[in-house]
Amino acid sequence: MTERELVAGGEGETGEESTIALQLEHTSLGGAGEVVHELTPEDVELARIEAEQSLTQWREKSAKERGNEANAQNLWRKLEQLTTALSAELAEKLRLILEPTLASRLQGDYKTGKRLNMRKIIPYIASDFRKDKIWLRRSRPSARKYQVMLAIDDSRSMAENHCGHIALESMVLLARAMARLEVGEIGVVGFGAGANAVRTLHPLGAPFTDQEGPSLVSKLSFAEDNTLADRPMVQLLETMAARLSVAREQIRGGGTKLQQLVLIIADGRFHEKEALRRCMREVGAQRGLLVAFIVLDNPQNSLLNMQSVSFTGGKPVMKKYLDSFPFPFYVLVQDVSQLPATISDLLRQWFEMATSHD
Repeated sequence: MTERELVAGGEGETGEESTIALQLEHTSLGGAGEVVHELTPEDVELARIEAEQSLTQWREKSAKERGNEANAQNLWRKLEQLTTALSAELAEKLRLILEPTLASRLQGDYKTGKRLNMRKIIPYIASDFRKDKIWLRRSRPSARKYQVMLAIDDSRSMAENHCGHIALESMVLLARAMARLEVGEIGVVGFGAGANAVRTLHPLGAPFTDQEGPSLVSKLSFAEDNTLADRPMVQLLETMAARLSVAREQIRGGGTKLQQLVLIIADGRFHEKEALRRCMREVGAQRGLLVAFIVLDNPQNSLLNMQSVSFTGGKPVMKKYLDSFPFPFYVLVQDVSQLPATISDLLRQWFEMATSHD
């Protein structure tokens, strides 16, 4: 495959036989006959303002009264309103990309097909050209199992950079789109600092429904404090690698290939870059696993304008912050409406690279 730029960070190694040929069904998370009402730009802006206000109220009350059900229901309704059309758009984009890959294996004994079955050529000649079922077709579906983990940054910096409500919107958009496609198993974790650095919000294997939504958003407050001694991103990767390794071991030995995707939703601001590079090299070497970073960027305080400093020969050297971003697969998102296009593009390119090694 021709080398090209994947996203702002470029391409990275994902390991052999990685693929994202998701199981697709024409179903709707909201139930049969769901009608998607398109919001005007004014409606979207108003809904986002209300969602941010609801999240601010939630954060203020959660410190004293965590688990306020009415507030969680109200916030979830606003997130549903904002993401219904976008999740449907993402689901359809993924459906178009992934549907042709469902029958990707060659199977034989046809009179016409894509490729000759060389084992049948000699019997074909010996039969005086009567046994002519000598062709292979792509008619054998690949036996694969899929697990998608969404990791949400629950730290205070998300609120300070006005990314908290966008993170919730992104999480709901992705989870509902993948549930609509019946992608397999979907899990959600929140990560921050301290003893509860990585918390399970929705376990793998449990069905994701809109009824679970208020409970899910009620577990995120974007109030976790990080210190320089904390390593939230490294802890997240180590925890995810361990959990997903257990999942791989549980199905090893069967005919099913497990494909795993971790999507990290965060503001991209962290200090442990060198440790992250080492950790990402180890994680990236695992077969069938992709870790991608969705950077939620505030245009008024954009990472595109940030610089980092390093020292060479005792002298400071300034360079762009994103030039040393430790995640080889990432997308920079300033507007949630960009997510369907960016996520589908990322998955398509990963799928192309993965299948080129099959």
